Amino acid sequence: MKNRNENGITLIALVVTIVVLLILAGITITYVMSGEGVFQNAQDAATKTIESQIQDYASQLQAAVMMDDAVAAGTGEARHYGANIEATTAQTFFPEDLYGVENVSDENKLTVTAGKIVSGTLKVTAKKQRR
Repeated sequence: MKNRNENGITLIALVVTIVVLLILAGITITYVMSGEGVFQNAQDAATKTIESQIQDYASQLQAAVMMDDAVAAGTGEARHYGANIEATTAQTFFPEDLYGVENVSDENKLTVTAGKIVSGTLKVTAKKQRR
């Protein structure tokens, strides 16, 4: 009898390996691209981050108005912001390179009463950031 030295892999092992890799690739693509996938979760997280930043800057604006009113009441000086806040004034509380701020209409400037913003609407738009 001849003793053969067999090197390499069998055709069956190669087919099984390819099938396993295709199954893993299918699962990965489904997980990444689905509605609940990685990309969607990343977009949701980015949106929530922008929304929380806008809330923080809006809170700073509100605090500045309240502080302005308290200082005016204590010193007897005129309030810095007056009864209406223009979009250009509000823009100083939002970083210009990240957000654009505009009044929805001329009648909807932010109205200040007793140191609090009581009415009006600003449109805050997140600018696209370069990566």
